[in-house]
Amino acid sequence: MFFKDIEDFRKYVGVNAGMEFDQIVPHLNEVDRTIIKPLIGADQLDDLNEHFQDATTFDDLEDGSYKSVINILRTATANLGLAKWLPIGQVMIDGSGVGISSSANRKTAFHWQIKQVEEASYTAGYDALDEALRFMVNNIGDFGLYQASDEYRERVTMFVPSAKEFTKYFRQLNNSMINFTKLLSIMRKVEDTDIKSVLLDDLFDELKEKLEEGTGLSAPETALIEKIKPAVVNLTISRSINELAARLTPQGYLVFDNTGSTDTIDKFKNAGIEDLRRMSNHLKKDGDVYLGILKSWLETNKAEFPAYTNDAGYEAPEDISNVNNGDLNFFVG
Repeated sequence: MFFKDIEDFRKYVGVNAGMEFDQIVPHLNEVDRTIIKPLIGADQLDDLNEHFQDATTFDDLEDGSYKSVINILRTATANLGLAKWLPIGQVMIDGSGVGISSSANRKTAFHWQIKQVEEASYTAGYDALDEALRFMVNNIGDFGLYQASDEYRERVTMFVPSAKEFTKYFRQLNNSMINFTKLLSIMRKVEDTDIKSVLLDDLFDELKEKLEEGTGLSAPETALIEKIKPAVVNLTISRSINELAARLTPQGYLVFDNTGSTDTIDKFKNAGIEDLRRMSNHLKKDGDVYLGILKSWLETNKAEFPAYTNDAGYEAPEDISNVNNGDLNFFVG
């Protein structure tokens, strides 16, 4: 946790003097445990926390990459911790059950007002996390524990390794590393099924080994990966529309529901199922076209990839001129 007292916390979020530090601490720890650790790894997070705790105050930290990223993470942690505190902060829990605090001079805000503050806090927090992740990637030599982590390795071994690269082919991602991280498991699935079915096992594994080891790719291999990227992006988003529309919880799969009174519902409304299905179908179609382009290019340049033509699963096509490289049908929702 990157805070030591309530005054330190107040530098990053606008809370009044009535809040006690003990009230927010559990939520700050939850942010560390459930949001930041899965992004940068337990070892790197622990090292940053130890670095902070060893200093008397934040200002006493030595200038450098650690101090810079801790400052950004403090913004993220404060806002995300506040967002997580808000629902429980509106109620009083005691032996009589759950109630709300109300008096002649003060009453609990309306649900929509609370949700606005919650949404603003989450947005500010995740924007700061995006900034922190970009800073660490751009200064990776200063964050060896992150560089050695499974979390970082998963990113660099992907054919589309960054949010910036993903956004080139799907601008709605808007360079968000948080949303990019959510898509990693689906991207991995696309690579292991759709892409591997084109490259075949040997060439696929050869490329992955070079990406993991950081050894130089040849010019043909670099060109091949550039053909892979748009297929991965379009097929990933197509699958994510279906897979991320529901959330798996201990109570089963939950979907967004905005029915109810105007005071109790969320104002945000998910896209209609038909809109999502139409978008998914368009992206799937574009992804399949890119797979065809990839296959055609690979056949044309197969002399550069002996691992491909020597694979037991390779079958030379009778006529690759029939591969459809037609116009792409991009859809923007």
